[in-house]
This record gives sequence, C-alpha cells and structure tokens, in this order.
Amino acid sequence: MESPETEIKQGREANQPKKKEMNYNPKPIEREKIEDAMMYMIDQVEKGNTEAVQTFLDLRQIEQIAKYCQKQIEEQTIAEVNDNHGRIDRGNLIIESRSSAGRWKFTDDAHAALKQQLKDAEELRKQAHKLHLKGSEVIDPETGEIVPPADYTPGKDSIFISKARKS
Repeated sequence: MESPETEIKQGREANQPKKKEMNYNPKPIEREKIEDAMMYMIDQVEKGNTEAVQTFLDLRQIEQIAKYCQKQIEEQTIAEVNDNHGRIDRGNLIIESRSSAGRWKFTDDAHAALKQQLKDAEELRKQAHKLHLKGSEVIDPETGEIVPPADYTPGKDSIFISKARKS
C-alpha cells in the first residue's frame, strides 16, 4: 500500500487541474454517494461477500487519504476561520480556530527525583495488585505498611496494523 502522499501525487499527475483552477463545491449528493459506497462496503462484509479485513484496510486507506488532504488545507482553513472572527457556523456545526495547549518542560534534578519516586510507588502498587490476586500482600520496605493494590481495568481488543518485515 502506497502512502497517501504518493497516491494523491499520482492522481494529480493524471492531467487534473491545479488547485487554483478547480472550483470544488461539493453538493450534498456527492457526500451521499461517498457514504452510500462506504455503507455498501459494510453491507458486503455483513452478508459474507467480502472479507472484513480487506474492507477494514480499504476504509483505513480512505481515512489516511482524507487526513492527508485535510492537512494540506489546514492552514488555509485556519486563515478563513480567523478572517471570520475565529468562528464559522455551518448548519449544526461550529468551526472555530483555537490555540492548542503549550508544553511545559521540567528538567531540574528535584523534578526528576519526584518523578522517579512516583514511578517507584506506582510499580510497588502494581506488584501489590498482582500479589493481591494470589491472596498475598506487599509491605512497603520504608514504612512497614501494607501497600494498597492499584486498580486495574483491562483494555479492550483493538486492531493493530504494522508493515511486514522483509526477509
């Protein structure tokens, strides 16, 4: 599977008009056709006519291409929204331009020591959870108190996709 960038570049090279020459104005019917096509794909899986894995991969590729396309116009979209006082109403949607949260950096030794102390305490509580399941307890070596077990909620199954290694 090629990257979305490669696929889009190949599509542009097929004598398609440049961005400035295109007057893309999607009509509701076009969106309905896309949704209908995707629902047809799901229907074919549910009826057993198509493999779920292949359809999942096809939908994932569509998603990647859509995300790539959104990224290409993100700056222009932000500029348009900002030109409209940071907000555009479209039917039941509100499009706003907001600054994302900044980042904090803590590089001093005191902070690193506190992080390590927290990490150690969390590891001890994880061990306490494992032993609690076996009917045992963990005693804190520094205080002599029983370490309360951490709460554990198992994660749900999900799909993980990676590239096959070439031998």
